Amino acid sequence: MGSPGSSATAAANGITPEAVDTVVFERFRTALLNESFVKQPKQVYRKTCMLWNEASRTLRGWPQLEVQVPSEKLQYSFDWDQFPPLPLGGPGGLYPAPGE
Repeated sequence: MGSPGSSATAAANGITPEAVDTVVFERFRTALLNESFVKQPKQVYRKTCMLWNEASRTLRGWPQLEVQVPSEKLQYSFDWDQFPPLPLGGPGGLYPAPGE
């Protein structure tokens, strides 16, 4: 269970599971992308995050840190909250106000 090198890397750096936080995950991601010879660093990082979260839910004594799993989904547009609100009714609105 686990991605190649993720637990070995932490152990080699003297990092116990209890010492892992989001900063450690970010350093691991950066090292995978910039310093490793792993063929698919993004996929390895994503799998590591998924396995960590599974361990935190299922293993007694494992730290309860939940890490964000990167999405592989391509985003072709902005989220709705990135758009300004549109006036729907009344003066300058897209639709006339009731009774106009």
